[in-house]
This record gives sequence, structure tokens and C-alpha cells, in this order.
Amino acid sequence: MILDPRNKPLFYFEGELSGSITLSEEESRHCALSLRMKVGDPILLTNGLGVFAEGVCTKLQPKASQIAIQKTEIVEKSHSFRRLCVAPPKTSERFDWMVEKAIEIGVDEIILLETQNSERNKLNIERIHKIAVATVKQSKQAYLPHIKGIVKWKQFLELKISGSKYIAHVSPEYPSTVLAEEVKKDHSANTILIGPEGDFTKEEILSAINAGYQSVSLGNNVLRTETAAIYGLTIFNAFV
Repeated sequence: MILDPRNKPLFYFEGELSGSITLSEEESRHCALSLRMKVGDPILLTNGLGVFAEGVCTKLQPKASQIAIQKTEIVEKSHSFRRLCVAPPKTSERFDWMVEKAIEIGVDEIILLETQNSERNKLNIERIHKIAVATVKQSKQAYLPHIKGIVKWKQFLELKISGSKYIAHVSPEYPSTVLAEEVKKDHSANTILIGPEGDFTKEEILSAINAGYQSVSLGNNVLRTETAAIYGLTIFNAFV
């Protein structure tokens, strides 16, 4: 990697990184006020679409700082696609933590589900996007995961999802295999379903199995939703 973002502030720009660009008010404020950058200072950016860019500050204003892009680099995407489908935890603190850590570990798509036992069926997607952008910048990534929600269970099962698909649950009625053992076999594209605190219903588990999802176990302990989500993604990323 030519443009190494480690140990450097990383800025986000939603658009094509070429020519002269104007940062958003939030990024401009961080650039001009928080970091007190000066005209002529180098700056590193990403657009969340796999591009790192290096530029120089040409105009510094708290609401509209301008950057002249000098060079760009396309970052190779992971060979393994990782999708997390999860019923959001009840509290904002736990949900925010889950999104943040999922992105830090590595995830390509997050689909937020509404199941029968769901504790939340409304979310501020704009706020989630801000958390995602902040986490991508903090963890120095070039790709911003796609976040979709909230999707009702029946609609979710109608989505065309390819690759290996797993549903994690604690119901003893459906035989389960160990997730890590399954991911070892094929880790090119993985999707895992994580239910709410009350777990998936028996009907939901059966409908997922009938839709091609494999019943898996995350161990003997009963995990909170956010813990199960991070556990599953950790397994996926162990084989990237």
C-alpha cells in the first residue's frame, strides 16, 4: 500500500476523489478547528468505496474546507464477503457498540431485522451512517459497509442471498453444527443471522432452514445479541 493511513488522521468524502473537492461541514470543522491544519498541509481521505487519496489543503474554513487531490490508490477488497443480519439490541448503547465493533472487525453488509421477538423496529439510519463513517475512519479502512434496515422477517427471506448462510440460535429442537467448522469448508461468502434477546421463534428457525440457512451453534453459553454478532464476524474474519 502506497498511501498508508496508519498513524494519520483519515477524512471521509462522499464522492469522487479527484480534482478539487469541498469537505462536509463536519469534516471541515475537524480539519480546521480540531486539528488546526494549515493551507498546504497534506491530508489523507477515503470515500468508503475502496479508494484512499492524498491531497493538500488549499482553503481552510470551519464549514467548507477545500482539498486538491494529488494521488489516489484503489485498495483491494477482501476475498471473503461477510454479511451480518441481526435484530438490533434494545438499548442505543448496546446497538451502537455492536455496529462499531462489527465494522472494526470487518463486515461488508449489515441487515437489521425485525423478528417476532424484536425489541426495536425503528432506527435512525442517518445516525447509524455517522457511526459507520466514524468507525471506518478510526480503523483506517477504505470500504464503508452497506447498512440496510429495518427489514421484516418475511421480506428478508425473500432476498436473494448467495454463498454460505447460517442461522445461530439456542433452540434444542434443531440440530446445529459448530460455526467455525462450517466456515472452514467455504469462506468465500458468509451470511449469519443473529436473533433478538428472546431468540428466533421455532417458526422463524424452520423458515430460515427451509430457505437454505444452516443451523449453527456459537457455543454452550447463551450470548447477548451484540456478543453473538461479534462472535460470528470474528469467526468469518479468522478465515479471510
